Amino acid sequence: MLKKMTLLAGMALAAIAFAVPASASALEWTDNGAAFTGTASDTLSGFIAFGEPGGTEFGCVAEVGISATGGSANGSVTSFTPNTAECAGTGPFSGCELESDSTTGLPAAVSIVETSKLTMSNASIVIHNVYKPGCLIEKVTLTVSHLTFNLNGRSDLTDVTVEGLALAHITAGGVESTETVGVFGTVGTATDTLSVS
Repeated sequence: MLKKMTLLAGMALAAIAFAVPASASALEWTDNGAAFTGTASDTLSGFIAFGEPGGTEFGCVAEVGISATGGSANGSVTSFTPNTAECAGTGPFSGCELESDSTTGLPAAVSIVETSKLTMSNASIVIHNVYKPGCLIEKVTLTVSHLTFNLNGRSDLTDVTVEGLALAHITAGGVESTETVGVFGTVGTATDTLSVS
Protein backbone atom coordinates (compact mmCIF):
# COMPACT_ATOMS: atom_id res chain seq x y z
CA MET A 1 0.00 0.00 0.00
CA LEU A 2 2.69 2.36 1.02
CA LYS A 3 4.65 1.41 -2.02
CA LYS A 4 2.18 2.90 -4.42
CA MET A 5 1.96 6.20 -2.64
CA THR A 6 5.70 6.36 -2.39
CA LEU A 7 5.93 5.77 -6.09
CA LEU A 8 3.84 8.78 -6.92
CA ALA A 9 5.67 11.05 -4.56
CA GLY A 10 9.00 9.75 -5.70
CA MET A 11 8.21 10.51 -9.30
CA ALA A 12 7.38 14.09 -8.71
CA LEU A 13 10.59 14.59 -6.83
CA ALA A 14 12.59 12.62 -9.28
CA ALA A 15 11.77 15.08 -12.01
CA ILE A 16 13.45 17.82 -10.08
CA ALA A 17 16.58 15.78 -9.57
CA PHE A 18 17.40 16.01 -13.23
CA ALA A 19 18.20 19.68 -12.92
CA VAL A 20 21.16 19.30 -10.59
CA PRO A 21 24.25 21.34 -11.54
CA ALA A 22 27.31 19.87 -13.23
CA SER A 23 29.77 21.54 -10.92
CA ALA A 24 29.66 22.21 -7.23
CA SER A 25 30.85 25.78 -7.67
CA ALA A 26 28.30 26.90 -10.27
CA LEU A 27 25.13 25.33 -8.92
CA GLU A 28 23.11 27.02 -11.59
CA TRP A 29 20.40 25.80 -13.98
CA THR A 30 20.89 25.96 -17.74
CA ASP A 31 18.35 25.62 -20.55
CA ASN A 32 19.68 23.58 -23.49
CA GLY A 33 23.17 24.28 -22.16
CA ALA A 34 22.79 28.07 -21.99
CA ALA A 35 22.25 30.47 -19.10
CA PHE A 36 18.79 32.00 -18.93
CA THR A 37 16.66 34.43 -16.98
CA GLY A 38 13.13 33.83 -15.82
CA THR A 39 11.98 30.21 -15.68
CA ALA A 40 12.29 27.09 -17.82
CA SER A 41 10.41 23.82 -17.50
CA ASP A 42 10.61 20.20 -18.56
CA THR A 43 8.67 16.96 -18.13
CA LEU A 44 10.35 13.75 -16.98
CA SER A 45 9.13 10.19 -17.14
CA GLY A 46 10.17 7.09 -15.22
CA PHE A 47 9.24 4.31 -12.82
CA ILE A 48 9.14 5.05 -9.10
CA ALA A 49 7.94 2.88 -6.24
CA PHE A 50 7.14 2.81 -2.53
CA GLY A 51 8.02 0.04 -0.13
CA GLU A 52 11.16 -2.03 0.29
CA PRO A 53 13.35 -2.68 -2.79
CA GLY A 54 13.18 -6.42 -3.43
CA GLY A 55 10.33 -6.73 -0.95
CA THR A 56 6.71 -5.62 -0.86
CA GLU A 57 6.30 -2.62 -3.12
CA PHE A 58 4.08 -0.80 -5.57
CA GLY A 59 5.09 1.56 -8.34
CA CYS A 60 4.00 3.25 -11.54
CA VAL A 61 5.38 4.94 -14.61
CA ALA A 62 4.70 8.64 -14.16
CA GLU A 63 5.31 11.99 -15.79
CA VAL A 64 6.73 14.68 -13.54
CA GLY A 65 6.77 18.37 -14.36
CA ILE A 66 9.69 20.48 -13.14
CA SER A 67 10.43 24.18 -13.29
CA ALA A 68 13.75 25.97 -12.73
CA THR A 69 14.69 29.59 -12.07
CA GLY A 70 17.52 30.98 -14.21
CA GLY A 71 20.64 32.22 -12.45
CA SER A 72 19.96 30.16 -9.33
CA ALA A 73 20.04 26.68 -7.82
CA ASN A 74 16.31 26.80 -7.07
CA GLY A 75 13.58 24.78 -8.72
CA SER A 76 10.29 23.06 -8.06
CA VAL A 77 8.24 20.00 -8.85
CA THR A 78 5.09 21.35 -10.44
CA SER A 79 3.07 18.24 -11.35
CA PHE A 80 2.94 14.47 -11.02
CA THR A 81 0.80 12.31 -13.29
CA PRO A 82 0.97 8.50 -12.96
CA ASN A 83 0.05 6.25 -15.88
CA THR A 84 -2.49 3.94 -14.27
CA ALA A 85 -1.98 1.36 -17.03
CA GLU A 86 1.69 1.01 -16.12
CA CYS A 87 1.65 0.16 -12.42
CA ALA A 88 2.91 -3.03 -10.79
CA GLY A 89 3.09 -4.42 -7.28
CA THR A 90 4.42 -7.31 -5.24
CA GLY A 91 3.19 -8.94 -2.03
CA PRO A 92 -0.15 -7.42 -0.93
CA PHE A 93 0.03 -5.17 -4.01
CA SER A 94 0.38 -8.05 -6.47
CA GLY A 95 -2.24 -7.72 -9.19
CA CYS A 96 -3.46 -4.37 -7.88
CA GLU A 97 -4.65 -1.70 -10.29
CA LEU A 98 -4.77 2.00 -9.49
CA GLU A 99 -8.31 3.34 -9.79
CA SER A 100 -7.69 6.98 -8.94
CA ASP A 101 -5.09 9.25 -7.39
CA SER A 102 -4.71 12.84 -6.31
CA THR A 103 -1.72 14.92 -5.23
CA THR A 104 -1.59 18.02 -3.06
CA GLY A 105 1.34 20.12 -1.89
CA LEU A 106 2.66 21.04 -5.33
CA PRO A 107 4.64 22.91 -6.35
CA ALA A 108 7.33 21.67 -3.94
CA ALA A 109 10.65 23.51 -3.76
CA VAL A 110 13.94 21.75 -4.47
CA SER A 111 17.52 22.96 -4.11
CA ILE A 112 20.81 21.87 -5.62
CA VAL A 113 22.99 20.87 -2.67
CA GLU A 114 26.12 19.61 -4.43
CA THR A 115 27.30 18.38 -7.82
CA SER A 116 24.87 15.79 -9.15
CA LYS A 117 22.59 15.97 -6.13
CA LEU A 118 19.29 17.72 -5.56
CA THR A 119 17.15 17.64 -2.44
CA MET A 120 13.61 18.49 -1.37
CA SER A 121 13.09 19.04 2.33
CA ASN A 122 10.49 20.48 4.66
CA ALA A 123 7.85 19.97 2.00
CA SER A 124 4.55 18.18 2.39
CA ILE A 125 3.56 16.40 -0.79
CA VAL A 126 0.56 14.17 -0.12
CA ILE A 127 -0.43 11.43 -2.55
CA HIS A 128 -3.74 9.60 -2.16
CA ASN A 129 -4.27 6.36 -4.10
CA VAL A 130 -7.43 4.28 -4.41
CA TYR A 131 -7.21 0.74 -5.80
CA LYS A 132 -9.72 -1.20 -7.87
CA PRO A 133 -11.71 -4.02 -6.21
CA GLY A 134 -9.74 -7.25 -5.97
CA CYS A 135 -6.66 -5.69 -4.39
CA LEU A 136 -5.94 -6.56 -0.75
CA ILE A 137 -5.15 -2.87 -0.25
CA GLU A 138 -8.05 -0.44 -0.57
CA LYS A 139 -6.27 2.89 -0.39
CA VAL A 140 -2.97 4.47 0.56
CA THR A 141 -2.16 8.05 1.53
CA LEU A 142 1.53 8.97 1.46
CA THR A 143 3.10 12.09 2.91
CA VAL A 144 6.61 12.81 1.66
CA SER A 145 8.64 15.58 3.30
CA HIS A 146 12.20 14.84 2.19
CA LEU A 147 13.68 13.38 -0.98
CA THR A 148 17.16 13.20 -2.45
CA PHE A 149 17.79 13.08 -6.19
CA ASN A 150 21.05 11.72 -7.53
CA LEU A 151 22.07 12.45 -11.13
CA ASN A 152 24.39 9.43 -11.24
CA GLY A 153 27.42 11.54 -12.07
CA ARG A 154 25.66 13.51 -14.78
CA SER A 155 24.46 17.10 -14.95
CA ASP A 156 21.50 16.60 -17.25
CA LEU A 157 18.08 15.04 -16.82
CA THR A 158 18.66 11.66 -18.41
CA ASP A 159 19.97 9.50 -15.57
CA VAL A 160 18.42 10.20 -12.17
CA THR A 161 17.63 8.04 -9.16
CA VAL A 162 15.48 9.13 -6.26
CA GLU A 163 15.39 7.97 -2.65
CA GLY A 164 13.66 9.05 0.52
CA LEU A 165 11.13 8.16 3.18
CA ALA A 166 7.37 8.66 3.36
CA LEU A 167 4.78 8.22 6.07
CA ALA A 168 2.00 6.01 4.70
CA HIS A 169 -1.54 5.43 5.91
CA ILE A 170 -2.83 2.15 4.50
CA THR A 171 -6.38 0.86 4.53
CA ALA A 172 -6.92 -2.88 4.01
CA GLY A 173 -10.04 -4.80 4.92
CA GLY A 174 -11.38 -1.73 6.66
CA VAL A 175 -8.37 -1.61 9.01
CA GLU A 176 -5.99 1.34 8.86
CA SER A 177 -2.27 1.20 9.66
CA THR A 178 0.54 3.73 9.56
CA GLU A 179 4.02 2.85 8.34
CA THR A 180 7.25 4.49 7.29
CA VAL A 181 8.14 3.33 3.79
CA GLY A 182 10.94 3.97 1.34
CA VAL A 183 10.64 5.86 -1.92
CA PHE A 184 12.92 4.71 -4.70
CA GLY A 185 13.11 4.60 -8.47
CA THR A 186 14.70 5.84 -11.66
CA VAL A 187 13.40 8.63 -13.84
CA GLY A 188 14.55 10.13 -17.13
CA THR A 189 13.59 12.50 -19.90
CA ALA A 190 13.87 12.51 -23.65
CA THR A 191 14.24 16.26 -24.04
CA ASP A 192 17.28 17.19 -21.90
CA THR A 193 16.10 20.79 -21.84
CA LEU A 194 17.19 21.46 -18.25
CA SER A 195 20.65 20.74 -16.90
CA VAL A 196 23.19 22.39 -14.63
CA SER A 197 26.51 24.06 -15.32
